[in-house]
Amino acid sequence: MLLDLYQFTTFWLLFPIFTYCEEGIHKTLYPSVPLKITESTFPIDIKFESKSDVIFVKCPFATYKHSKDKDSFDLRPPSELKKLLVYNQNMTFAWIPLTYKASEVNLFTCGYLYIGLDNSSVLQYSWKFKLTWQSEPKPLEIAKPERMSKILPMPDICGDNRDKIIRYTKNNQGKMKKLDLDYYKLIEADEIPRANKLYYYFVAPRENSTLETEAPCAIIRAVNDRPEIKINGQEYPLSPKNDKIHVVKFNRESEIFNIKLESTNPDVRDFYEDEKILMKEIRFTETGIKDISNSDKMIINHFTPYQFKILKFSYNYPTLGNDKLIEKIYYFGPQVDDYSFPNKDILYLANETTIQPNCSINGITYGYFDSITFGKVTVKLNDFNGNRKENFERSGDYIILKNIENIITPLSCHYITPTGNVTLLQTFIKGKKVFMGKNEKGEEEYKLIPVSDGSEYEKILAEQDKKIAAMKKSFFEKLKDNIGAGGAYGIIIGIILIIFFIITIAAILCYIKLIRPIIIKKKIIKTYPNIFELWEQISKQDLETYSENGIKKEYISDGVQNFEYKKIEEGGEEIFSDTISLFNKNLVNCFKDINEEITAYCINNISPERKYIISDGPTKEKINYFWELLYRENVKVVIAFIDQQNNDISIDDKNFNYWPKKKEKYGNVSVQFIKNLSVDEATHLSITKFEMTVNVGKPKELTLFQVNNWNEHEIPRSDLYLTKLYDVISPYTGGSKILIHSPHQPDNRVYIFMYFSCIFEVMKKDINSTNPMIIIKNIRENFYGGSISAIEYTFIIKSLISYFMEKQMLIDLINHGLSFTEQYNNYKYKFDIYESYEDSPIKTFIKFVGLIDYGKLRYFYERFIKTQIINEKVLNKKCSRFYSILKTEKKNKIRYPEIPCFDRNSLNIGEKDSTNVEGFIHANEMIYKYGEEKERKIIMCQAPLKETVDDTYDIIFKYQIEVIAVLINENELKKVNKCYPYFSLNLKDNNSKNYSLTNKGGQLDKNKCYYEYDCILTQLSTNKTKSFKLIHYINWPNKNVPSDKKSFNGFYKRLIELNKNDYLMIQCSSGVGRTGTLALIIYMIDMIKLKKSFDPIKCLDYVRQHRYKAVQTSNQFFFALSFLYEHFKNRIVAVNTEIYDKFMKLVQTLLEEEKKTLNQ
Repeated sequence: MLLDLYQFTTFWLLFPIFTYCEEGIHKTLYPSVPLKITESTFPIDIKFESKSDVIFVKCPFATYKHSKDKDSFDLRPPSELKKLLVYNQNMTFAWIPLTYKASEVNLFTCGYLYIGLDNSSVLQYSWKFKLTWQSEPKPLEIAKPERMSKILPMPDICGDNRDKIIRYTKNNQGKMKKLDLDYYKLIEADEIPRANKLYYYFVAPRENSTLETEAPCAIIRAVNDRPEIKINGQEYPLSPKNDKIHVVKFNRESEIFNIKLESTNPDVRDFYEDEKILMKEIRFTETGIKDISNSDKMIINHFTPYQFKILKFSYNYPTLGNDKLIEKIYYFGPQVDDYSFPNKDILYLANETTIQPNCSINGITYGYFDSITFGKVTVKLNDFNGNRKENFERSGDYIILKNIENIITPLSCHYITPTGNVTLLQTFIKGKKVFMGKNEKGEEEYKLIPVSDGSEYEKILAEQDKKIAAMKKSFFEKLKDNIGAGGAYGIIIGIILIIFFIITIAAILCYIKLIRPIIIKKKIIKTYPNIFELWEQISKQDLETYSENGIKKEYISDGVQNFEYKKIEEGGEEIFSDTISLFNKNLVNCFKDINEEITAYCINNISPERKYIISDGPTKEKINYFWELLYRENVKVVIAFIDQQNNDISIDDKNFNYWPKKKEKYGNVSVQFIKNLSVDEATHLSITKFEMTVNVGKPKELTLFQVNNWNEHEIPRSDLYLTKLYDVISPYTGGSKILIHSPHQPDNRVYIFMYFSCIFEVMKKDINSTNPMIIIKNIRENFYGGSISAIEYTFIIKSLISYFMEKQMLIDLINHGLSFTEQYNNYKYKFDIYESYEDSPIKTFIKFVGLIDYGKLRYFYERFIKTQIINEKVLNKKCSRFYSILKTEKKNKIRYPEIPCFDRNSLNIGEKDSTNVEGFIHANEMIYKYGEEKERKIIMCQAPLKETVDDTYDIIFKYQIEVIAVLINENELKKVNKCYPYFSLNLKDNNSKNYSLTNKGGQLDKNKCYYEYDCILTQLSTNKTKSFKLIHYINWPNKNVPSDKKSFNGFYKRLIELNKNDYLMIQCSSGVGRTGTLALIIYMIDMIKLKKSFDPIKCLDYVRQHRYKAVQTSNQFFFALSFLYEHFKNRIVAVNTEIYDKFMKLVQTLLEEEKKTLNQ
């Protein structure tokens, strides 16, 4: 019975899992969504009760299958929400934080569900939720107040696992921001706590969660110390009559005062920034102060009093308990304590009682009434026993002067203020009403004038008679009356001349605006018919389709396409003969004279205006040769695309510039700094003038343009960047030579600028030139490489069209301009979208992924061929110990004489140093930082020969190696020339001269691609031991690369799991091909996770600086690049489901083309 109960319980617990596996994830993940979807299914109504104004909504994600394997889902949240979402490990769903909107329906679209039918057709449905809060959310009521500075607290209520807590807050505009914090530090402006700022905490979603919405596990409300109210950042003195009032003296003009709630916590001075402060007007009385009703006003940061007054400022600041009130009162008064206002004249009617000479008891709010003065008589308010005192009578809030005989009555009203006295000077003037006539509506109009002006009425009547008489005269008669007959005739003649002048001007403008443009259009069309033909070709097809011209293989140089490649075997790998030497004839004339240290090519017979040189950038060791090249080749202008990012993976010194700030000597060339120049319209340029001299010869001027804010692999935001750059540089060049370079090999920036310049200059002069790609191909006939991507070619075309129009070489007669710009912006947006990807660990790699097309892959292929190519003379110096060994009987320690080994970073056996030939082993080390306190140590090593087994053991023992990766397949291991099987379980004797190796056995991994052995190495002289792991990858085919990237990914992960901060040794037969490939993979992934700007060529350059010829074949290089796509596949697919397969096909296409070329 108990057994039956146990089995039933087990089945019941496992039943949801069976249901999950058999029926997909629909029923368990989305209870409110039916299995069968119809047009009326969406939107799904979801009602919930939560006081939080932010909730998680669950949407399907990349791998979601609704009911069948054919189903798919395309997540399409608004762009501002993409960076906020969180998805589960299986990528079946994503949680998106949504904010309550009181003014609109909370309707949210997750994306599009595609239901696959049996007939291979697909139904599309828009997956929508209609979210309804049962009551209006009140997050401040449930938020826990926490005193905060710059560290985000972690609430206990959300659990102990902090890695599973997702945190959000809102910026000043109310938009959500995800907090990806290091050590919970709040750094960015929209993260730093402010008063009542809310921080929302959510627990990471469970894989099998059936909830469709989820409220935050906690909300934190930021509070801090009591603030101080300060005006203009300072304290003001107290009133001598009331110690609650601070006195501010100002000029009664529209002076703006800044008001701030200043936190006493130095870490968050601006905690209360932009908080609303209540401003209320106060009345000053003899007994104290009183609030003035209906004078409340909320202010932020500043206010203007406009006139003298007393203002009270108050603010309820949040605390850990209830809110507390702070307030401060200011009197904005005159500059002097006893102040008199300028006199004010007031007209009044003697027979009316509404206005009589008086003073108001409540005339001002910032003072109370003291006395009234008429002539020499002053009566104080306190002197009124009843309602009368002499000729003064009190009536309500007024003191009125009675029995007035004078026409003019001056009165002074005196008030006492917090600092002294204020006097209002008023002059009351008796007046009378005068009838002025009737207005347009027939109503009588009157004017109030002083009684003393008795003749005013008669004057007004006389003026009216004159006006009526004047109205009856003609215009010409009126004119003669005003200025005389001569003047009148003169004006008439003048008017005729003006009309004639206007007609003439109109005719001229008509010519300028209408006729002349037609003439100019015809002239432009006749002068530049080729440019109009190009514009017509572009307009006939979609721009994205046209852009494919930029990556067509037919535009690769004929020299490369027709080259007779020869296979040679090097280090056990098949490589093809050098193609770069094809272009030696185009090297600069002084190439031999500068010891072949700087590779620079002349671009011959292309531009009709000037000569271009495309060059490698100088390293620190080659600056002397670079300046000698500039002098010998008579270069007048250098354009340097050098703008190293802080997160560049390049090891170059970020502050390295090869030009001097004063006078310096570089080899035989003295370089004198002359001056810096600047151009307003090209702020992205640094312009410097120099003078170059040698012992014999004339001085030569050189202008250097350093181009900033344009990073490698990027497209500038606007074509103006490129056209302005060309505009500024052109006047400095004339017909002389321009040298263009970037930090290492010429990169896409160099190509874009050179292609743009040459196309413009050729098409400007040659009316038969209509295809920009033919010009680009002709340029490529002068040097190896030059491939660009389709979007880079499109950017060149966009810049050219804009520049042709700016220079009046093209007119948009077919009205295609707006459509062209729109197509360009839409096309470029497809690439820009990757820049907004916020998955921080691999953000730079995703940005790189978005750039790849056939042209960009070919660009990397060409740069792979040229990276760290060293001429024979320099190589002999850098590998001196290797070449010395070859001349001795020890040469049998080297498996492949054609694979040199650098002296730098080399290892030494025994106690010998790097100068001792006896200490040589064919190995180099590469050490680099890849995180806080993390250091990767890699040894790239030739697999041992029988003669070098003891040397290998010595390195393992000496460098305390923890893990060894052997990249030799089992068939190769049987051939002793590939690798002596020193670790084989079948080897009877694993001993060497000084060491004994014990292989304790191991196991084959589940994918059957590698063995993992536990080994112990014993030093015979001391009996000391060293344990290490040996991972033998057995599926690397001879002269090829592994076909199964998934299993290799498992091998990589195990290797990294075992290798911490200790040495990792990698071995293959040559120690450069497969070994370099694995080292490159490890280095690239480390740099990506370090959030460095990703560039595979710079990574390759770094590895080859440590190990000559590391990564021997293009097949190996693209395998390493493809492996990254496999390693980060889930994240790549989450951004774009097609991009993974697209890349794999592009690589296959490129390698097949190479294979065909080699087999011709």
